[in-house]
Amino acid sequence: MVSPTTPAQSELLTSWKDIANYLGKGVRTVQRWEQQFGLPVRRPIEKSRGIVHATRGELDRWLNADWSMRGTNGSRISNAEPTMSEAVQATIRRSVELRDTNRRLMTEFTRSLNIVFQGCQSLAQSLNRPYHHD
Repeated sequence: MVSPTTPAQSELLTSWKDIANYLGKGVRTVQRWEQQFGLPVRRPIEKSRGIVHATRGELDRWLNADWSMRGTNGSRISNAEPTMSEAVQATIRRSVELRDTNRRLMTEFTRSLNIVFQGCQSLAQSLNRPYHHD
């Protein structure tokens, strides 16, 4: 039986992969963002590099506040470009949509391929049987 999740649990992202998926980026990209731009992740064990967690709310606030204040080269810019955050968020949302669509297509493709394979196996088995004419 699956236990019900609380809002705090569903908000918590507990791995680099979860964080990267939420942001629509690769794991190495979000790790670089943490090092270079201060992406807000926490480590339960301070010295551990691999064990991390973050909340969706913290990441959203970082995108809206801190990330929107950076130019394309990573340097801080003025508030003259308030749409930067919207553009970044739109790009991330589109990336997530495309990855979800890709996963669905790969699942459908795999399912179709299995059906074709089963049909080929049935045909091969029927060809190995002797023909009986009554």
